[in-house]
Amino acid sequence: MPITDDDLLRLDPSDLTDEEVDEILDPNAIGVAELSPESECHAVARRWAQAIEDADARDRILLEARFAGLDAFPGDGHAEAMRIIEEARSAGNYEAEAEAIRSVLTLPFFLRNGSRLEDEELYERGIQLAAHSGAKLIEADLLLYRALPLSVFGSVTEALRITWRARQLISDAGPPSERSFDLLALAALVLSGAAWMSENNQKLTRKYFACSLIAGRRGGDFISSPMVHIELSGQASQLSDLRLARAHALRAFYIGRHTGKWSQAARSLYYLCRSEISAGDLSAAKETLERFRRYVNDQAVSPDVVSPFECLPAALIAFEEGDLERGIELGLKAVDGPFVGLETKLALMNGLASSYESMGDKASAIVWLRRAAGVQREMYENRIAGSATGLTLNDQIARLRDEYGDAKETARRSDSLLRGILPPSAYAEFQQTGECRARHLEGVAIFYSDFAGFTQIAAGMHPDQLVDILGQLFGAFDRIMAEHGCERVETIGDAYLAVAGLDATDERSTGSRVADMVHAAIEVARYLIGRNGEFRALGTPEFQARIGVHAGSIVGGLVGTERVRYAIFGDAVNTAQRLEAGGQPGSVTVSAEAREAILGTDGIELIERPAVSAKGKGDLQVWEVALSAASE
Repeated sequence: MPITDDDLLRLDPSDLTDEEVDEILDPNAIGVAELSPESECHAVARRWAQAIEDADARDRILLEARFAGLDAFPGDGHAEAMRIIEEARSAGNYEAEAEAIRSVLTLPFFLRNGSRLEDEELYERGIQLAAHSGAKLIEADLLLYRALPLSVFGSVTEALRITWRARQLISDAGPPSERSFDLLALAALVLSGAAWMSENNQKLTRKYFACSLIAGRRGGDFISSPMVHIELSGQASQLSDLRLARAHALRAFYIGRHTGKWSQAARSLYYLCRSEISAGDLSAAKETLERFRRYVNDQAVSPDVVSPFECLPAALIAFEEGDLERGIELGLKAVDGPFVGLETKLALMNGLASSYESMGDKASAIVWLRRAAGVQREMYENRIAGSATGLTLNDQIARLRDEYGDAKETARRSDSLLRGILPPSAYAEFQQTGECRARHLEGVAIFYSDFAGFTQIAAGMHPDQLVDILGQLFGAFDRIMAEHGCERVETIGDAYLAVAGLDATDERSTGSRVADMVHAAIEVARYLIGRNGEFRALGTPEFQARIGVHAGSIVGGLVGTERVRYAIFGDAVNTAQRLEAGGQPGSVTVSAEAREAILGTDGIELIERPAVSAKGKGDLQVWEVALSAASE
């Protein structure tokens, strides 16, 4: 079935026939991408190492952060990712910090050292950093980390909502990439869990598994492939089909081992052992458990990590063989482990209760029977919570699609608002890098204006009319500034502040910037002369602007968290404001520094005016631009 990259972004289970699903999920299929020579773990590791070596400093830390979460550091991935978090934070590289946080959280949780509260704090920070830096795929990855357990053990509805948001981020992240396909594969895994929990629909679940494998085979990391076969092994075990359960578990093991995902390879052997125990094939279970031990020893995994995995099946085997004391010893070690699922807890608790009863310790047996009853109730409640969405999975997805349409419009409006409140160069930087770094800028030209008698004008005019006129005037100012390579920074009431040289890539000299700003100021003044003629004819108050232009250095950057705005600071800004305040309505006043920068510039004639008093600076020598003499 030929599927294009774009088709994969919209792949739906209904697109697949039952025969195609069976072929895709066949645990004995040959020639699959996840077992190709190119995906072999050493080849992949070499490619990553070369990419990291060739990258510049900023990209290097980003690649290292990504690599830390690829199951490549048995027992050490957590420490490696935490080191990168600190390095990225020190470097102010938000994207790399978010990526490293994702690496910590998506490591197998038995390898993580943090508490649930610490994980929650990391998750919230990772989401904020990814959103701030525009790293849509990292944000989607974090969301899917949250959605995967929810689809099985929590709220199916919430899992669907989060997954749909992640899918839209993947779609909006640009052209399809290997990573976007890996994430689409994870999203399909979440939906498979939702299908199973909400509808107990094996057919739909298998179709989502197939979607996951199709997308994952276009990816680069084959993250979901072993997980799909582990889940299929578990389902086959529930249906008492040990042959199929063993085939899927071994396929998961081979893929995990081949692609270097050691924890998934180990898990596949663990679940195979569990299936064999459930089927009563204790001889095979013992062989698989021994194979598990050899494999993790070869990976040099810490015994603290391996021990709980060994204790679980070993305890169940001991219970089955009647070795009650050993079963109790191992079961007590394993039953409250952080990664033990509810079904496994139930099996261990029932084994402990039976063993204690057989040994005559009825009090202990009752304790474990009560705990087993609590786990059964929790499993039932989880199933009911999932089934509360009963047979409406497609309806929920359709509803989420509609909601996203509204959300997308909201995002468009937010982006439009952001474009309106940020200077163009700051907006462009924010879109490209997710941040606007504070900068010290030398040799910029500053324009500051306000309208004479504005308080009286505002008092005698209807608010709607006043706001409409100001919008027209400032819109014209923006257009004029853009035409002369200048940028509006902000408006405060009737005041308008603009700068030439705000863009870090602006290569104009100070003289060129000031000349461009003075030409812009002249055009603003002439525009107002024309508009005031219209206002007089309509009987509307006139808007006479005082304009000051200065040259100097400033600091600029984003200010605030809840209500972000771009602001510039420095003595040069204050001086431009003093020039405006000391000027005449309808005039353009420039400072000595601005005059020096544009001496000899064609088309600009300056007339010396009386000094202007400036607080903290004394008298400032100023000049007025002769508008009548200025060239068109």
